[in-house]
Amino acid sequence: MSIILRRLLLLCLAIIALAIAGLNSANARFAIILRDRARSELVDSPNTISDKTFASLMQELLINNVVAALASAAFAIFEIVIAAHPRWLREHDGNWRAFAAQAILALIVLVTGGYLADHVSGFRSSFEKFGRDDNLPYYTIFYYGGVAQAAYGSLTIVLLLLFILVIDGKSTTDKSSQSQTSRFVLTS
Repeated sequence: MSIILRRLLLLCLAIIALAIAGLNSANARFAIILRDRARSELVDSPNTISDKTFASLMQELLINNVVAALASAAFAIFEIVIAAHPRWLREHDGNWRAFAAQAILALIVLVTGGYLADHVSGFRSSFEKFGRDDNLPYYTIFYYGGVAQAAYGSLTIVLLLLFILVIDGKSTTDKSSQSQTSRFVLTS
């Protein structure tokens, strides 16, 4: 695989990681807004148990989204730095490090996205209750954002495994054909 193609691939993955960081930071902000609304209604609400549960859920989602946003941003910066230095890619076998970093990011995104979608799924009415004053579909953003993150993480892991199998298989067959050619040249 040429250096230019590797750099383009790393830049594309970095852009996607930055988009995921943006989604998670927006989700973190929405979690703060909804958590504060749930806490403010604890005083005059007859459903204090469900409000407390929703407020604690928003606190957990805040932590989840901040971790995912920081990890996505850090890995995006790492990939941009690697893509900006083609010499580092060539000399230090940086593409494997970059793809290993992308695999770690994919696992983080898969876990955090699955956690987000799983924990939000039963709270649709609470999202509607605390988000009724806004035009934002909070439940849809949280739930489908989590599903999309988990799908992206799964797809990235599958694509990285295919890439490793294809590149590894190709380099193994190239090395074996080169060694056979060199033996043929030496014996002739």
